[in-house]
Amino acid sequence: MAEDLKINQKIDIVVEKGPYTGTYLSKVADINGDIYQVTAPFFSGEIVPLHINQTIKISYHGEHASYQFEAKIIERIREPVALFTLQKNSDIIRIQRRNFFRLNVKIKVNYRILDSSVAPEESELKESITLDISAGGIKMAVDDDFPGEGILEFYLDIPELSNTAIFGKIVNNYDLPDGRAVGIQFIGIDQKDQDKIVSWLFEYQRDLRKRGLL
Repeated sequence: MAEDLKINQKIDIVVEKGPYTGTYLSKVADINGDIYQVTAPFFSGEIVPLHINQTIKISYHGEHASYQFEAKIIERIREPVALFTLQKNSDIIRIQRRNFFRLNVKIKVNYRILDSSVAPEESELKESITLDISAGGIKMAVDDDFPGEGILEFYLDIPELSNTAIFGKIVNNYDLPDGRAVGIQFIGIDQKDQDKIVSWLFEYQRDLRKRGLL
């Protein structure tokens, strides 16, 4: 049986088509049957301009699994808080938790932004840190000059992967109290490499628990 959403629960708004394709963080503000009010997602400090009657997907984590359902935007509210009113229009389905397991972890990442006008070997790698990692992507700290969209090649400081090129696209932007970050979704990552990331995340989590840090 699916675990129902609760007020104040964090969710992901997944947009699969159109110019604003990506995954955006949101939170449930109110529930009335199949009608949900959720906080409007933001991109570069602006509300993502999703339109009335647009179909999106809502993903969320329960205690025992992760779930997803389709919803339609039926209202946009700006005051006093920016909200979207959604109508659930599909059954809730259970999805593989491993695809959404995400851990706040800071490790070194070397990257370069791929530009069609510059050969990759001619572009120097730069260094940053991750803020979280999942099997599907990373959140990475960036400076104000970092682009809001694009494709990257990067290398994670994870055993067995530090010399493996991983590619991803920027799908989200975050304003942080002390800077900026981008959400990067993996593109065409090899299943074996993805499994290595998941295994490392679980091992890292186990180590934190042993040390009483989680």
